[in-house]
Amino acid sequence: MKKKICPIHGFWNQTHAKQRCPKCTKDRNKTYDRTRRNKELDKFYHSKEWKNTRALVLSENPFCVECGHPAQMVDHKKAIKDGGAKLDLNNLQPMCNSCHNKKEIEEGNRW
Repeated sequence: MKKKICPIHGFWNQTHAKQRCPKCTKDRNKTYDRTRRNKELDKFYHSKEWKNTRALVLSENPFCVECGHPAQMVDHKKAIKDGGAKLDLNNLQPMCNSCHNKKEIEEGNRW
């Protein structure tokens, strides 16, 4: 493992999955949770209803609608904040992380 140095926290072991200092990442996530995360949506995405609906969508089509790779998430075609239905199967589509991130950037939803 390659040793990296963080100017704030000192040395840490860099892995392929961790490109940033783990302590800096944790601090950044805490700040995001405190200042920017939508608490109402966060509660929805941890609900039993969402988890069951998500599982149903992925079981019906386990592949990304954009590229055909295995899907890791379920995306709302029309965002909830724009009036999209939260649990309507017609408003949901399976996507891989890469295609979902591209879609979010294009729509201006990525921080």
